[in-house]
Amino acid sequence: MYDIKPKRLRTDDPGYARFLTFGCYRHLPLFQIPFLCETFLRELDTLRNEFDLELWAYVIMPDHVHFLVFPTRDVDFRKELGKLKRRFSHFALGWLKEHDQLTYAKLQVIRKGEITYRFWQHGGGHDRNLWTPDRIRLALDYIHNNPVKAGLVTLPEEYKWSSAKAWATGAPDPIAINADSLRL
Repeated sequence: MYDIKPKRLRTDDPGYARFLTFGCYRHLPLFQIPFLCETFLRELDTLRNEFDLELWAYVIMPDHVHFLVFPTRDVDFRKELGKLKRRFSHFALGWLKEHDQLTYAKLQVIRKGEITYRFWQHGGGHDRNLWTPDRIRLALDYIHNNPVKAGLVTLPEEYKWSSAKAWATGAPDPIAINADSLRL
């Protein structure tokens, strides 16, 4: 129903919307912890402000995140997203080590005899360019309906960790979005 497959993946040209998805390691529901949701949103907001991104939509699901942004200037987007993921991962792993040893232990990876820990699923996630208003609308609907489809809420705007409420009310809850700049 929400087919948003691109013609081409990952360009860093300004002028194209980006639909991004990152999954938690082993699909663990790490974002059931509200503090981690709040922290990720702060990091996303920081990224947006640092690189003049318009944030059009987001949702933090228990085991993954989706967001829709529009870069307003030329930036090495993959590099900056990598920074966001690394910065957040470093913080989240430290927090889990201190506050939730059981979950932290599930994030252990042994590679070549060395023990490390991962917050995010291996790989870059999904990064799709969207060129047309129809594709952008499909991505927006997909993002906001994700919690409904997962059975977490009845209406998109009921889900706390989503921009659906901000779209419905105009309030920056839990963080501001740039809905006014999106013309569909």
